[in-house]
Amino acid sequence: MKKIFVIISILICFIVVTACDNKSISSINKSENSNNQINNINNAVSSSEDSSSKDKDNSSNKSNSTEKTANQNRIDTGNTVNTELDINSFIPKGWHIVEVIKGRPAKAEGDLNGDGINDVVMVVEGTSKSQGEAAPRSLMILLGNKNNSYSLSITAPKAVLLSNEGGAFGDPFESITIDRGSVLLSFYGGSNDRWFSSYRFRYQNNGWYLIGATLGSYYNPTTTRDNADTEDYNLLTGDYVFKKANDKGELVTTKGNREKKKLVNLKDFKANSEEKQF
Repeated sequence: MKKIFVIISILICFIVVTACDNKSISSINKSENSNNQINNINNAVSSSEDSSSKDKDNSSNKSNSTEKTANQNRIDTGNTVNTELDINSFIPKGWHIVEVIKGRPAKAEGDLNGDGINDVVMVVEGTSKSQGEAAPRSLMILLGNKNNSYSLSITAPKAVLLSNEGGAFGDPFESITIDRGSVLLSFYGGSNDRWFSSYRFRYQNNGWYLIGATLGSYYNPTTTRDNADTEDYNLLTGDYVFKKANDKGELVTTKGNREKKKLVNLKDFKANSEEKQF
């Protein structure tokens, strides 16, 4: 009987120990599950914060990029405005750019000195000093700078015919253009007897020189400008081409080369000179 009691006591102790062990294991599992849940939450929060931080960075970068573009646009716009103001600042007070045809100013842009920057040529006109007197005119050439400004290269006060020097046809100024890196100045006038002329100036040897000229004339009632008598001179080479109508009205072309002469400086050139200057 005593042995049975001992055996029963041992079984009871075994059952109690086993139950405690299972409870401990369950507690540990619950703790691990709890920790895992906490870690998952922390990871989610961390991921959200990283995502939020990236969004803020991206938003900041976009904002900076937009602001930079806006600032650049403002700078470009400012330069354009300043450029126009800079051109006008070279025109003497009371003068203006000639407009033989309203809305078409006598101005042209292009690279004249080979530096890859646009330069400006324009014909400006002052006010007449007395009744019946034509207003003075000048040819102005501005060289462009890298900072979108200009520098005055030359003012030629005798290079442009005045408004009353075109005869019955009226104002003889025809056009000013930049062609093949040089300034091309053209005039046209007369009545029944029409005449035209163009002069080409190029920047070289730190100055502006007449390098080419074309002179023409025709009788308007019977012929046209296309069939006019013309003299074309290349002053750099001495070459010339003459075209003159014969008795049948056919143009006969004569080519040759004359002895080269010293080039005429633009500052000394006179558009209304009665003497041949080249």
